[in-house]
Amino acid sequence: MRNRMQALLEGLDAAELLGLAQRCAGALDEPLSAYRALATFVAALAAVADGADRREWSLLRSGLIAHPLMAKLRRDPLVAEAWRVAHGARSPEMALGDLMLRHPEADRHLAAADRIGRNLYQASSALPAAEAIRDRRRLIARLADAIAEQRGGIEVLAIGPGFMREAEASVAGPAGAIRRWVGLVAEAESAAEIGRSLPVPWVAPIRRNTLASLLHPELLGRFDLIYVKALEGVPDMLIPPLVRSAFARLKPGGRLLLTCRSPGAPDAAFWSLVADGALHLRDEATLARFAGAVAPEHLVSRRSFGGMNEAIAYLDLVRA
Repeated sequence: MRNRMQALLEGLDAAELLGLAQRCAGALDEPLSAYRALATFVAALAAVADGADRREWSLLRSGLIAHPLMAKLRRDPLVAEAWRVAHGARSPEMALGDLMLRHPEADRHLAAADRIGRNLYQASSALPAAEAIRDRRRLIARLADAIAEQRGGIEVLAIGPGFMREAEASVAGPAGAIRRWVGLVAEAESAAEIGRSLPVPWVAPIRRNTLASLLHPELLGRFDLIYVKALEGVPDMLIPPLVRSAFARLKPGGRLLLTCRSPGAPDAAFWSLVADGALHLRDEATLARFAGAVAPEHLVSRRSFGGMNEAIAYLDLVRA
């Protein structure tokens, strides 16, 4: 399969990609062919995007956005939600997050889709970005549990976590080793859903302005673990003050974890097309530079790394 795919993609140009898009659009009516067609198109798009300069990619993306394939793709609830988010409809870590996670709460979106949309969702939710987001949920839950095992009675702060589904995956929380897991959110919908889905005393959604709250420690206290998801939705200029203010809320030995979608993902070009270029993708090296917002003498360690399939980059900072 891999050799046949490589042979198909070798030397593919923009005109051939548009032809492939036409054939792909015609293959989405049946579940098995939909999966194969979308996987082939995503791989072909990545191959062409890798060889295109900025102007060529911009022209190609404009042509594909107007292509009939895109109208068909937006019948997929995951693709449709990504498109709405890119055009300012809602937070990128709410319904979109549930669809990426294949969370049970996303079933209602799937039920509302038509037959072709459901075919597509089975394929799009298996792409590398969605796999990496499910892996990120497991990683954050396990990190919180590991810190709780070491320190006991810990406090966790999630900054802009959407519906904070990673707290549902924690073992230490229900066991009493996490004293509080605070979700600092700006949206009423997010705060309400966290309270509804996690009606336990150790989870506390707080709806406040993020930076204003972080700058006033009496509003939040201090934490053993602070994490920020979905930095792909945050411009560069806002990240250093966020890192400084979050790091200042850590207890000695506490950890700050930042995560961002990476341009190195095999499906990055596809999601750039779907989201109309609205995401701020960052690789490990780019994310690592934000550690410079913290004075070196306050850092025990700093480490950037790629997650599953290189679709998400991570930066882990440990306070002295």
